[in-house]
Amino acid sequence: MKPVFVGNFDYETRQSELERLFSKYGRIDRVDMKSGFALVYYDDERDAEDAIRTLDSRPFGYGKWRLSVE
Repeated sequence: MKPVFVGNFDYETRQSELERLFSKYGRIDRVDMKSGFALVYYDDERDAEDAIRTLDSRPFGYGKWRLSVE
């Protein structure tokens, strides 16, 4: 299981919003919200790689912050 680092999102972002966005790229095991970043765990490493490739620098949320996805 590969964790995907997600940063640079609005402080008000909910876990469910990240789950909804990242689940488009594959089955998620869990999302761990931390202070200022999150870790998204995919069941399949290829899904994680697809999410990283597609979502890095994508505008997200009300402020349209550019996500940092690694």
